[in-house]
Amino acid sequence: MQCMVYKFEKYQIASYSFARQGSFNGKIKLLCGTPSTSGYRHIEKGHKKSWTKIVLWDGRRSASAWDNLMRDVVKGNLARPTNVYRYKGNKMCFEGSLNSWRKDRRGRVVAQKRWNTAVVVSTNYKRVITAYPGRC
Repeated sequence: MQCMVYKFEKYQIASYSFARQGSFNGKIKLLCGTPSTSGYRHIEKGHKKSWTKIVLWDGRRSASAWDNLMRDVVKGNLARPTNVYRYKGNKMCFEGSLNSWRKDRRGRVVAQKRWNTAVVVSTNYKRVITAYPGRC
């Protein structure tokens, strides 16, 4: 991940389009951030274990792929949320879900699971604060 190489918190990892919410539109940035405030480092500190659990559940990916899954969920939740909630302090939460499955050696689905996912953004700074498996 670029945040391990580029040590400054305002380094931009990604930019996402999102479902327009009234006058709130444009792009949302995922920055490296800090462990205590927002961004990749904040998500890593508080939710890496939860993302890793999902990555490992289906057995198709390694634990190190947790942040790829997280970024895919951020993109999906922002583009096609199932629900959007406004919070105090210029925040919004975009809720969605993630489906995963396990397959046997013949490629047949033997188990399926659905996780709720949430992405909290700052509406005034247009950046990702956090993203986690769960509800808003």
